[in-house]
Amino acid sequence: MAPTLNNVIVIGGGGNIGVAIVSALITSKFNVSVLTRLESEGTFPEEVKIFRSDYSLPSVTEIFRGWDAVVCALSHNVWGEQLKLIDAAVAAGVKRFIPSEYGTNMLNANLVKLFSPRLDAKVDVLELLRTKESEGLSWTGIATGPFFDWGFQISLFGFSNVKDRSAVIYDGGDRPFSTTNVNQVANAVVAVLSKPEETINKYLFVDSFTTTQNEILRALEKASGKWQVKESMTEAALRKGKELVVKGDYGGNALLFEVQ
Repeated sequence: MAPTLNNVIVIGGGGNIGVAIVSALITSKFNVSVLTRLESEGTFPEEVKIFRSDYSLPSVTEIFRGWDAVVCALSHNVWGEQLKLIDAAVAAGVKRFIPSEYGTNMLNANLVKLFSPRLDAKVDVLELLRTKESEGLSWTGIATGPFFDWGFQISLFGFSNVKDRSAVIYDGGDRPFSTTNVNQVANAVVAVLSKPEETINKYLFVDSFTTTQNEILRALEKASGKWQVKESMTEAALRKGKELVVKGDYGGNALLFEVQ
């Protein structure tokens, strides 16, 4: 029987995904805290206990003591810091670690290769978590595909200019893809922690719905009128995205993510 995971500490609780996770945990009556940096000025609901740290191993280990689960919602530029957090969790006796996965399916070797080196830190995190099972730390990975509601805010899915009603449709627009709203990502975290035995040491797949670019386009045109559409092919977008990545342009990753 897996342990009860009621006491949860969230790292990255002030970010886009973290805010939703903290809110969902509070609503579900978990005992919630957040770990932030010493200089952080982030604010949280009064029910949340705030720990501030320099993120050194001794500091984080001491903070983790007494907490059942660590939920990471760190942004892409600090995914590698999870390696230290995992070591701290083991030393502190934490029972479950949920890494900052979400998004891309890390079990798909082709996708990992496509986004390398951007996703290399996530690969390292999963590999380390598997080695810690024998030391008492369980884990759960959650893959959700792209975030649908947040994705529109950053111009994913080919609908790069909502204001001007213009879009790029790839390969005819009928290729289905799974996507997840941010609140559903948070609900998935709650579900994992609520069912510790069923989710122990597993990589889970979650989505809100499956759709196509054309379905989205029809819905947008119904709500806002005719859109200007440019046709393109995935292969061309992949080539351009890879070229931008080589040049150090973050927009290349966004383009690759859009057509992956």
